[in-house]
Amino acid sequence: MSYPIPDLSHIPAMPRLPVVGNSLEVVRDPYGFHQKARDRLGPVYRFHFLGRDVVCAHGAEVLEQALLNREGRFSNVLGWQVIEDLFSGGLMLRDGADHRAHRRMLQPAFRADVMRNALTLLVDRLQAAIASWPVGQPFSFYTEFRGLARAIAAEVFMGITDPAEADRIGRAFLDMLDASAAPIRRPLPFTRMRRGIRARRELRDIFEGLIDERRTGKGRDLFSELCRLKTEDGDWIEKDVLVDHFNFFLFAAFDTATTSISAMVDQLSQHPDWQEAMAAEVATLDGDLSLEALDRLDVTERVLKEAIRLMPPVPFLPRGVVDGFEHDGHRLPKGTPLTVCPGLVMIDPEIWSDPLAFDPDRFSSNRAEDQRHAYAWAPFGGGIHKCLGMNFAIMEAKAFFACLLPRYRIAPRAPAKWRRLPIPSPTDGLQVTLRPASA
Repeated sequence: MSYPIPDLSHIPAMPRLPVVGNSLEVVRDPYGFHQKARDRLGPVYRFHFLGRDVVCAHGAEVLEQALLNREGRFSNVLGWQVIEDLFSGGLMLRDGADHRAHRRMLQPAFRADVMRNALTLLVDRLQAAIASWPVGQPFSFYTEFRGLARAIAAEVFMGITDPAEADRIGRAFLDMLDASAAPIRRPLPFTRMRRGIRARRELRDIFEGLIDERRTGKGRDLFSELCRLKTEDGDWIEKDVLVDHFNFFLFAAFDTATTSISAMVDQLSQHPDWQEAMAAEVATLDGDLSLEALDRLDVTERVLKEAIRLMPPVPFLPRGVVDGFEHDGHRLPKGTPLTVCPGLVMIDPEIWSDPLAFDPDRFSSNRAEDQRHAYAWAPFGGGIHKCLGMNFAIMEAKAFFACLLPRYRIAPRAPAKWRRLPIPSPTDGLQVTLRPASA
């Protein structure tokens, strides 16, 4: 499905450079660019990004419309066309009845017993890694945890324990992720897009080579669970469909987890009072790291929510308009590439008090600022496309700090500077120093 991009000359536009348009400015500072554009042109404007004109629409109301999509006027497939060559067939790149059928088909892979088994493997990995980290000297937390997340994704999601194979998968995935925001969108020689397309083929070969073995085996990793799923007619899910879904699951499990936990570490290094509050809460578990015990970590969950409110892994969501509509006095015709902005809604001063301040208590029951609008807080999306792995992501963050804080504290440091696209990452690798918890 595709539509020609319509005439959008009636939409006010940001000044742009020849050829690259606004791409460099957006990648360099997306929040700054979009806040400047909104202040200059209003909540609806046009900009040129990765080779095409895109309309940005600000506000919680239009975000809700796009995520709920009750009238079927928005398309994920058209919105994410820019990464279709890399992640096609994933749940995020499906629409309507097709999306609902595939989501229903995949849901059993996230049942409670699968999550409990994943948690057991996850805790073992986390505890071993944390015990090996340097104490009393700075190290790049982001780099270290990214490597750990790669190993976790390989073992917990794929049942792969060979470090060389895990590294191979991790390198291929990073090439795909890097290509997702490459300014040159054609796979020309020596380009990031060429490396990304090659990496997708490599991962496809790896996944396809494992499917028959996993279908007849008893592995309890997520990939094995997916391979054993069947359609409503009792047939095996086609191999290429499984590969497409798992390729996208790695995206959701890999760098997004690294971003979320790194954002928490960054904030805790600046707010030792919250670090101590989390440590005290973890101590009440008395070593119980079951799924039910982690569910009781309310302070930790509030810190997580606040950290990813300020640094969401996916701050902008693309959609394609398949049925024209009007927003803030501007007609957005069929075929319009649209961007909505959950990241900017999550720092909207009309919704949040002192929105740039780190204040996990805003999520407490007596304040509940996140309840001021149904989509005030939406780092995992919403509606039918709400992240299928959201509960796993929350579990992973809680498990990490439940393993870390009985041993260590994160020493104070200056706030990190972050690149926000394609996935947020700290520019200095988030240099942190761990100190013994008893010091």
